[in-house]
This record gives sequence, C-alpha cells and structure tokens, in this order.
Amino acid sequence: MSRHTSLQLSGIGRRVTDLVVVLALSALTALVVLVDGPAAVRVPAALLSVLCLPGYALTVALFPVDDRHSPSASPSKRSVTPLERAVLSVGFSVASVVLAGLVLDALVGRLTTTTLLTTVLSLTVGLVAAATARRRRVPASVRYAPALDALGPRLRRPDALTVGLAVCVLFAGGAIAAPGTVGGPSDGVTELYFLTEADDGSLQASDYPTELTRGDGQPISVAVGNRGDAAVTYTLVGQLQRVERSENGTVVRDRRQLSNSRVRVGAGETRVFNETVTAGATGSYRLVYLLYRGDLPATLGMDTAYREIHLWLTVTEASG
Repeated sequence: MSRHTSLQLSGIGRRVTDLVVVLALSALTALVVLVDGPAAVRVPAALLSVLCLPGYALTVALFPVDDRHSPSASPSKRSVTPLERAVLSVGFSVASVVLAGLVLDALVGRLTTTTLLTTVLSLTVGLVAAATARRRRVPASVRYAPALDALGPRLRRPDALTVGLAVCVLFAGGAIAAPGTVGGPSDGVTELYFLTEADDGSLQASDYPTELTRGDGQPISVAVGNRGDAAVTYTLVGQLQRVERSENGTVVRDRRQLSNSRVRVGAGETRVFNETVTAGATGSYRLVYLLYRGDLPATLGMDTAYREIHLWLTVTEASG
C-alpha cells in the first residue's frame, strides 16, 4: 500500500472513529436481543441504543463542525459544546423513538419491543451514514471528529479501522434484517401480547379493557408468537391478582390462577389463547400472564417469567 493511500485511509479512520463505536454498539444490541441474552446485558444495551445512539448520530449529522478552538471563529457563532451535544443526543433519541412508535402503530397496528428496537437500530445505521457524509464535507481544521486515542495506535491503523467499519455495518444490517438467524434454533424472538375483539369480530392489539363489572365475564385473548427458526415449547400461566397500589409500590393481596397451558409453537407461528376474566369482588386488580420456556420454575412471578404482560383493572358494582 502506498504512503498516499495509507494517509487517505488513516484520515477516513479518524473521521469515523466515534461513528464506528455507534455501529458496534448497535450491532451488539441487535445480537444480545436476537439471542435473548441475559437481562443484565440486554436491558442496558437496549436502553443505550434507544436513548443515545440515534440522537448522537443525528447530532453529528446536524452539527459536523467543531470550531470552538479555531481562532477565526466568532464567539457568538461557535459550534455546540460537548454538554449541548449530550443533551441533544438524548433529546433527539427520545423524539425518534416516539416518532418510530407512532409510525409503526399506524402502519402495522401492533407495536412490540422487537419491532420498535429493530426500527430504531435501522434508523441509527441510516443516520450514521448521513453523519459520515456530512462530516466528510467539513474542513479537517474545524471538523467534529473525536478519536479514541485511549485504544492505542493498533486500533487506529488504516486497515483495522476500514475493516472494522465494514464489519460493523454488515453485522448490524444483517442482524436487523434477518431476525432469528443468529444463535441457533432455540434462540429466536418470542412475542407475547394481549388481543381484544373489535366491532367487526376481528382481533386487535388495542383498546384493552380497564374496567370490569363485578360478576360479569370479560373476554380477553393472549397471543404467543415464535419468531425463531425452530419450534419451542412454552407454558402460559394466567393470574388475576387483587392488589393495593400506593406510592410505595404494589402489594398483591390475593391471586387466582386463570389458566396453565403448555403448548408447542412452531417456527414463525402465533398461537392465540382465549380467556374469560371474572372478578367476584370490587377493587383494584392486575391481570397477569407469565410465559415460560420449558418447565415451570419453583416460584411463579413476573420476575421469574421469560416474558410477561399485564393489565390494570378496576372492578365496580353494576350500575342501577
């Protein structure tokens, strides 16, 4: 490789170093979510990807200039500070998540954690591409391009950075575009959600009940979707819990098991369970469905379930 080519690649590496980190973190999030990694890893990675990464990439795209140390820059027109970038990153990220949720709800009619996270990660990859293009148009003397010097010169070698960028882009894009292909047959994505009956008799994932009349039955459906590449055996447990809610938390005073169903759901299949919920006393209730893979644990609860969903219900006396 010629010295001229080496210097060109080195310059590209310095320009996109921070964006490589954004892509790498996006790829890591896609991986741990797809393989259903430990909650201690999955939850922080998802929060970082949702609350920071898309906003940071958008901030770089909108403000690619850093002329705070340029003597020719006017004090009233200098670029944003690091603190302002941090605030904008979080603000833009939250706004993008809200917008993505509204668009998904309007287009597909059902919003799940998987679809929302996939959309946000896809948006992040697109914003990184836009930020890279914008950054390349800015003169090097005033370009916002933080380098990770602490990682050492080995990671800043042109070949390593170029290959690393390509791998991050391909892995992140491939993991997002092909869910269920990473991690083997048992590591697919599982969906659990409520369904209610619309006026035309079809089932929809909206308009959930919030109030019941004592003694009257309320039909409710629960869907279990297996988005993996092999069949999985699940156990679905339904509970109606009588609760007391206060500023200090929720206390379960009584619980009644509604169902305990063991079912094998094929790859790409969704099974729907129909239930009629009836409460014999007025008060506050929580309708909970716990999903487990394989055998049930010794203790059933929201903290031991593989997936869980719940609705808050208020049971009142019949009017009149």
